[in-house]
Formats: sequence, C-alpha cells, structure tokens
Amino acid sequence: MKQPAAPRVEKELWRGRPTWWTALRKSLTEDYTLTSERLKINYGLLSKHTEEIELFRVKDLSVQRSLWDRMFGVGNIVLSSGDTTSAVTILHDIREAEAVKDIIRDASRVERQRNRVGVFEETSIDGLIDPQ
Repeated sequence: MKQPAAPRVEKELWRGRPTWWTALRKSLTEDYTLTSERLKINYGLLSKHTEEIELFRVKDLSVQRSLWDRMFGVGNIVLSSGDTTSAVTILHDIREAEAVKDIIRDASRVERQRNRVGVFEETSIDGLIDPQ
C-alpha cells in the first residue's frame, strides 16, 4: 500500500515592507511576505486586509525605478499574474528590488514545475495570414 505524501512545509523566503524614508505611510500600513508557495500582502493600520498571490500564477515581473528611487536604492516590483482579483500587484519602495524580483521569479518557476503548470502566452496572428 502506498503511503500518502508528507505535507509540504511552506518556507519563508523573504519579508519586507516599503522603506520609511520614501513611503512613510505605506511603510506603516503594508508588509510583504514571500513564501515558497505564495506572496502575502498585508494592508492596513487599524483594519487589516491580506491579499495572497499563488506563485504558480505569476506571469511576469518587472522593476520600476525613478530617479528618486535610484538615489535612495529602492524600486517598485510589478507582478502580473493570472489572478482575476489582482492581475497586477505592486510592491512599493523595496530595497534591493532586483534581488527580490529574482527571488520571486525563481520561486514562481519552482512552484509552476511542482504544480505542473505552464505559462500560456497569448499572441496575435494579425497580418501573418494573407487573406487574398
């Protein structure tokens, strides 16, 4: 008889919040936790709201850095996901944003492989077929 698989242990990979010197209000009201399976975003000071994005749903990542951001060594991480409630999510004013983006990218690849999920890219064929 086959033994059931042991439950997977979710590991914390990164924890952060917006830097206080560039985004004081956000640094008091938002924090981010990246685990091996999902990204958790907590909002609020008195009332709390948690949003979770499963990593296997992450489609695209980018880092946006203004001149001000570059001066202070921070950046915004932009995640595009297949999640209908939060198709685009921004992690604001993150220190070492490129390194954090790479951690998210690597973890999302592992989760897609573990869940046997592929990324489907929609492309247009307009102009490729001659209608004659």
